[in-house]
Amino acid sequence: MAVPSNPPHAALLEPPRDGLVPIPAEPTSPPTVGDVIGAIRYRQDVDVSISQRHPDLGCDLNDRYNGVIYEHTVIAQAAAATGPQAVAPPWVAQLQIDIMNGTRQVLRTEILPELRRQTNHTRGTGNIMPFAIIPFTNGDDPTLPPHNLPPLYSIGVIEGLNEHDLATYLTHYDVVPIPAGAAAGREALKRLIGASD
Repeated sequence: MAVPSNPPHAALLEPPRDGLVPIPAEPTSPPTVGDVIGAIRYRQDVDVSISQRHPDLGCDLNDRYNGVIYEHTVIAQAAAATGPQAVAPPWVAQLQIDIMNGTRQVLRTEILPELRRQTNHTRGTGNIMPFAIIPFTNGDDPTLPPHNLPPLYSIGVIEGLNEHDLATYLTHYDVVPIPAGAAAGREALKRLIGASD
C-alpha cells in the first residue's frame, strides 16, 4: 500500500501589509506542534492588526485570507504526517472545530459585510438594483427576528426610517456615539452600508 504524500510545503503567500506582525518561522516537514501553534498565532496576530491598527497601516482582508490559508496548510500537513492509521490527538479535533467556527464567524462578520458594501456602492440609489442587506457586527440579519427592521434596499428607505429604527440600526452597527440629529444618522447609515447618492 502506498503511503500518502505530504501536501506541498507550507509557506505564506505573501508577507503581511503590517510590518509589525511577526512572520512565523518556516515550518519543518512534517510540521511540529510548535509549527501549528505558530501558524495559529500568526493568523491571530493578523486579526489583531486588522481590528486595532489604523486601516492604512494594519493588515487587510487579503492578509486575513493568506493567514487562514497558511494556518490550514500547516495543520493539514501535520495531520497528513500522522498517516491513515493514526488517531489524531484530542486537541486536533477541538482545534479543527475552533478553526471552522472562527472562519465562519469571520465570513459572517467581516468578509460578507465588506463584499456587500462594495456591491452596494455600485448600485447608485438602490432604486433600480436594490442594496444587499449588511449583517450587524455580530452577524445577525437586521431584517429577521429579533430585530425585524425594515430592509435597507434603497436610499429612499433609509430616508424614510423613523428615529427608533435608525437608532437601532446605528447601535447594532456599533456606531458610537450615535450622530446627533436624524440627518447625520442617516448619512452615517448610508456610509455603513456602502450607499452612494
